[in-house]
Amino acid sequence: ELDGVHFAMEFLPQQNKVNAGDKLKGQLRADGKHVIVIGGGDTGSDCVGTSNRHGAASVTQFELMPQPPEVENRPLTWPYWPYKLRTSSSHEEGCEREFAIATKECIGEKGKVTGLKTVRVEWKDGKMVEVAGSEQTLKADLV
Repeated sequence: ELDGVHFAMEFLPQQNKVNAGDKLKGQLRADGKHVIVIGGGDTGSDCVGTSNRHGAASVTQFELMPQPPEVENRPLTWPYWPYKLRTSSSHEEGCEREFAIATKECIGEKGKVTGLKTVRVEWKDGKMVEVAGSEQTLKADLV
């Protein structure tokens, strides 16, 4: 339990209330912080955009799956949802996107998050496998 680690549904609704004119005490803010968003999709993208608009020092988004191709292979995906890289307007505002990365541990000092220990992953026979020697620690003030 480290201060600075939050679920998206703690972070995003607060900003919606502020946008509606409400005054909040203790609003989660990303101003000047190194933000890491764990997870892709629309919710992750919304966290990226909100962090940028708050004035985060840096924003990095983690995705467990490998980076999809930039162009859809229609015969491969039909009739399913097209498998291709999607870049939202929030991504265009600025962020680093890390694919095929897993979070191993949140690290902190004095009860506050200071970083994440991560490892690169590969998918073999439908199973996630850690890439030996790929461990790293990334700075984070807000996750």
